[in-house]
Amino acid sequence: GINAEYGAKILRPILMEAKITQLVEQVLQNKAKKLNNLVPLLKYCDNTHENSVIFSGIKALARIFSFLGQSDLDFSLEVYESIGPKEKVKLWLREKFFQFLKILLGLLHNQEPGLQIPALDILFEFSKPVALTAEKLLKNYFTPIMINLVHNKQMNENVIGHLRDKFLSQYDDLSYYALICTRIAIEATDKTEFDSSFYSSLSKHCILLDKNTACSNAYDIVKSIKVSSTSEDFANKVKFFGKSIIITQKKITQKTHTRQNGK
Repeated sequence: GINAEYGAKILRPILMEAKITQLVEQVLQNKAKKLNNLVPLLKYCDNTHENSVIFSGIKALARIFSFLGQSDLDFSLEVYESIGPKEKVKLWLREKFFQFLKILLGLLHNQEPGLQIPALDILFEFSKPVALTAEKLLKNYFTPIMINLVHNKQMNENVIGHLRDKFLSQYDDLSYYALICTRIAIEATDKTEFDSSFYSSLSKHCILLDKNTACSNAYDIVKSIKVSSTSEDFANKVKFFGKSIIITQKKITQKTHTRQNGK
């Protein structure tokens, strides 16, 4: 009856979360034989599941990919001249990590801050191993993140505040790449050809918003960048870009009024 259905609905996410915990522990205890657990774990992050299940899923995957580290997961995106068993595993893990990043970028657009903010945390957390591999990759890595923040209908004060307090006011290097990639994001159009590299290609999956909304989000992000007093050149770049966004918005507003008056 109704009570049985209600009970099953309550029990379903609890059972799934228990299964997620089990799958993670199996990988941590026997990496060699249990890497295939990544496949069902990625499915638990599907948006058809309850938020609590998705949250458990992304936390579990973050734990596993952090555990695998650079020895197993190739953040350098190296192109292998010869493919042996070891390289095949690394390529497979790379593909799963790519899928995970796509899920996290998608969650930045979720209406629930309880999923948006953890996704943002994990995305920024993985910038560390990427930077350790090769700092030049950071621009490619941050491009899709900033595009999905700038072109985001669900951008809100919680996300902006978290971005500011945890990242942009703490680390000058993150602020630097956030600024560069916000600029790329605001200038992006449907015809933009993003770098075809592993990370940058994720940008193609974001639906771009109208320029006015994108400018508004971009300005909120730029305002959040806190620059240390020793970085005068960077401080000037932040100020200049902030002003250029305002000018762009004014131009858009003027064009809109001109079209409306023309009618």
